Amino acid sequence: MVKRKKMFPLVIALVLVLNLFANVAYANGQEQPEPPDVTRADEQGGPELPDATDAGEQEQSEATETDEPSQSSADAGDGNEQERPAPTDVTAEFTANSVQLSWSDTEGATAYNVYRAEEGEDDYVQVNSSLITATEYLDTGLAADTTFEYKVQAISEHGVSGLSQGVSGATAVDFGPNVKIYDSSMNMATIQTEVDQIFGQ
Repeated sequence: MVKRKKMFPLVIALVLVLNLFANVAYANGQEQPEPPDVTRADEQGGPELPDATDAGEQEQSEATETDEPSQSSADAGDGNEQERPAPTDVTAEFTANSVQLSWSDTEGATAYNVYRAEEGEDDYVQVNSSLITATEYLDTGLAADTTFEYKVQAISEHGVSGLSQGVSGATAVDFGPNVKIYDSSMNMATIQTEVDQIFGQ
């Protein structure tokens, strides 16, 4: 009887140990739950997570579009440029070998160029070797009895203008020096008086 009582606690301890091993084995033998399938959720219409790469590219694109000026603004700036006016009221006085030119002062102009073309020619050549600061110019050394056309160009700090309206004319015929012919029987005083009246000398 005493021996049975001593064995009883050992039996209980053995049962508890076996029970503990059984629980551990059961726990180790259970299947672990699977993580949620993200791909399956996307296919079923679930919310998609934003792509960090796409978001960065979109932000950079928006910043670039904001920083660059629009084409319409650049075109509007070109339209605000003022046209540079050409000289007006160009006149010319022709002699046998020279032409005296004059024109109106052009607003903003600091100097001028004069261009000449002979009759029948389309190309105008600049006749002044240095800038003209006045509103007149004398062109000399021309051939007599020849038609010329002149145009004037204004120069300002913003650049050069177009050519003015042309003014044309012909140099006079050069007959050479005056020749005085008189009757030797006439009085010299009378001859001189008549010469002065005719030639204005």
